[in-house]
Amino acid sequence: MKIINDSSFQKKGFDYRLIIIGLLIVCFLILLFSEFSYGSYVVLGKYLGINPIPYFIDLKILLCGIDAIRLEEDPYKAICVDGKPFFNYPIIWGTFSIFPFLTVKNTVYIGGIIAVSFISSVYLFIGKLKFFDAIIYSCFLLSPAVLLGIERGNCDLVIFLFVLLAMYVGQKKQLFFTILIFTASVLKIFPIAALIGIFFLRSKDSFKKSVIIFGIAISLFVIYFLAYRQNFLIVSQTTPRPFAGQSYGLGSIPGFLSSKFPIIRSFAYPTFLCILMTCFYFFYKFYTKIFDRFSIVKEPIGLQFIIGNSIFLLTCFIGFNAEYRLVFLLLCVPQLLQWYKVETIKYANYLLFGTIFITWQSFFSDVLRIPMYHYFNQLIVVIMFFSYLAILIKVFFKYININKIK
Repeated sequence: MKIINDSSFQKKGFDYRLIIIGLLIVCFLILLFSEFSYGSYVVLGKYLGINPIPYFIDLKILLCGIDAIRLEEDPYKAICVDGKPFFNYPIIWGTFSIFPFLTVKNTVYIGGIIAVSFISSVYLFIGKLKFFDAIIYSCFLLSPAVLLGIERGNCDLVIFLFVLLAMYVGQKKQLFFTILIFTASVLKIFPIAALIGIFFLRSKDSFKKSVIIFGIAISLFVIYFLAYRQNFLIVSQTTPRPFAGQSYGLGSIPGFLSSKFPIIRSFAYPTFLCILMTCFYFFYKFYTKIFDRFSIVKEPIGLQFIIGNSIFLLTCFIGFNAEYRLVFLLLCVPQLLQWYKVETIKYANYLLFGTIFITWQSFFSDVLRIPMYHYFNQLIVVIMFFSYLAILIKVFFKYININKIK
């Protein structure tokens, strides 16, 4: 496979990550200017796709629940914001109540630590960049999806850091990787999808051992889920179901339709999912030769892609997700860029730019106010879902066929 010439990049050896940092600083200064000149960062922030107020609102709600648990009160009845209870996290988060620093009074400090830790970790994760790569990462990190997660102080950023730690600490140790991913999954269910990465670690363990560890971890997670199923039901009932603007998932469109037509509510999502899976069958069959060209190697970039891909797919299956959860697609970008530079993989450019496109959905729907844009965006999400699922199937079974005899 021929790689596209990189001669167009300027100043060989220059680290263009500085572009990303510079743009993030500019965004922060714009928000500060808006806060002190117009009384609210939202006045100008809304043009960046940032709408919630006050800042670190999700973090405040989480800390409010932890405070309630510390006081031996029901966190799901604790008054957190606007005189209403909003806590919608698994009760396991209450274990953090042993840390006295984790309290609502310290929301700003904790939010700042999360934001700085996230940006610093991403800076190290992406490594030294050339000009084009820096532009791609800038488009991703400056998207409303990522900025919303930072602005809200959402705990998904903490989960993202857990996953990064699992990838780098556990690259050659299946046990460390499994423990860290399992811990993240206990806090938020969707990271359990990352366990499939256990088969792509750079370890000397046999394929059979990987299967055993994977099976044990999944079994323990199922036991945990069943043991706390009532709590997860409460969390589900208290979690808002957004249908437009700042959401994505396979449940978005049927959710909207069922809200308009209550009579179809009981079967809207299962019916829609069956239709999608039927469409995927023909999509996979028709484009199978294209996806045969996508391959990864047993290295960090391949592992990152498998993990980011798997989490994206599971969150889509869950049905409803705030757009900041798309931050996990950042793990796929290094591999997408690598494929983009291979001339024989023509579909890679659509995959790369389609991935970035869906992170900007709230800008097009809420800022530019393009009519019916959300439904077009959900169509793109479905296409990305089909594409990522097809690649995962191809890559995974190709890898198994190579390694199952070891």
